[in-house]
Parts: sequence; structure tokens; C-alpha cells
Amino acid sequence: MKSRYLLLSFLSITLLFSACGPTIFTSPGFQNARRSHRIIAILPFDVQINATKLPKNVTHEMVLQQQEETGYSMQSNVYTYFLKEASKNKYTIEFQDVDKTNALLKKAGLDYYDLPSKTKEEICNILGTDVVLSGRATLEKPMSDGSAIAVGLLFGFWGNTNRVDVNVNIHDRNDSKLL
Repeated sequence: MKSRYLLLSFLSITLLFSACGPTIFTSPGFQNARRSHRIIAILPFDVQINATKLPKNVTHEMVLQQQEETGYSMQSNVYTYFLKEASKNKYTIEFQDVDKTNALLKKAGLDYYDLPSKTKEEICNILGTDVVLSGRATLEKPMSDGSAIAVGLLFGFWGNTNRVDVNVNIHDRNDSKLL
């Protein structure tokens, strides 16, 4: 089961960067702000797993643990993606190693579920970065595979039984402003 969620998180990141046509907001002050940015930290993603019915032998605590593991996995996947792109000289900013990011957060007494209680400005100060990249992913399985097959056979409509929505945000250290 753990490997299935890890595969799902990997696929969601892959889809995010390759197949999606995202809506991108860019702050009017982005060009000016980016000139002073030298280092960016990537935070663990805030992951919500929504299921209409939990599978047998799966507890709420197991879902919470999976959300956290997937959040750290997505953080690592995004970091790896940006490192690959940086090796092609696509960025002028340095990406802070995610292990360093997570160690500094832990040292400051912040765990995965504490991050939303801090402003992005506070997190940048803790991490010593100019910018933080954060993300939110919602994973849904609106119906079981069996239900999906039944709907397909009865109504002739076939579709995905899984859905992943991902939002990625970049915030400036100076004022927590969304860039």
C-alpha cells in the first residue's frame, strides 16, 4: 500500500510538470523581486488524501501518516526536478537541499503539521532563504475500482477513479507576498 501511494505521488509530480496546462499567476512585482533572490527552500507539500470510503484495515492514523510521507516525497521530487533543470542553466537561484530545510525546521521545533501556523516570512527567516516554495496536493479516489467498472458497464462512461490537484506557490521573505 505504501508503494502505491509513493507511486501515486511520483505520478502526480510527473503530471504536474509535463502534462498539465497550469494556470500561472505572476505578481506584478515578480521581476523586481527575483533580482534579489539568491536561495529558495522547498517545503514539504501539504497533502490531503480524500476517499469516500477507507479500504479495509486502513485507519485514520494511517491516512495521516501517508499524507505526511507523501508530502515529504513530493518535496523531494520537486527538488530533484529543479536540480535537473538547474543543471541546464535554467535558473539563477540556488535551491536549498531539502534535508537541510527539514533539519532546520525540526531544529526550530516545527514538524509537518506545524508549518501552516507560521507565515512564509517566518519560515524564510528560520531557513535563511530569500524565498520559499510550498505546495498543496489533494488526492481523491471518488469511487472504488469495482464501482467504476459497474458505472462503465451500466452507463458506458469510463473515466479515471483517481484525481490529483496540485498547487505550487512561491512566497517572498520580505513580506510573505505571493510571487
